[in-house]
Amino acid sequence: MSGSALRPVYHYCCKHAAQRITRAGFLRPSGFNGYDVLWVTDQAIPDRMGLGLTSGMLKCDRLEFQYIAHVLPDVVTPWLDSPIRRELAQSIDYGARGFLREFEHGHAPSTWLIATRPIFATRNEQYRPPGDLHPGRIPFQPIDL
Repeated sequence: MSGSALRPVYHYCCKHAAQRITRAGFLRPSGFNGYDVLWVTDQAIPDRMGLGLTSGMLKCDRLEFQYIAHVLPDVVTPWLDSPIRRELAQSIDYGARGFLREFEHGHAPSTWLIATRPIFATRNEQYRPPGDLHPGRIPFQPIDL
């Protein structure tokens, strides 16, 4: 694939994952519903809800750190066009199809990219995470009684 330009992709994670990634020097696929998947995006400025990194189930800020990788276009696949998603969507297993619907609901899966092999990446030291950990939540307002 000579002549193909490298494209930047971004991986967001919490402090715990950042420690492992920095030590290793690369992003590594991990288990996702029976598949090894590495989640990245082309969003340099992340949309917490769109990326599905709301920390609704986890206590960590999953946008705390940003890693940047420059990859050839064939290294990543848009989630919506991926064979993995197609297999889940066509699964005769109702649980897998239901999981997929719930997983994507309320987010912007068109912004998700996946890789199935490790990618070298570096931490962006200039990155500052968005301030609102829980978008849509009304902040606590003390009232005088």
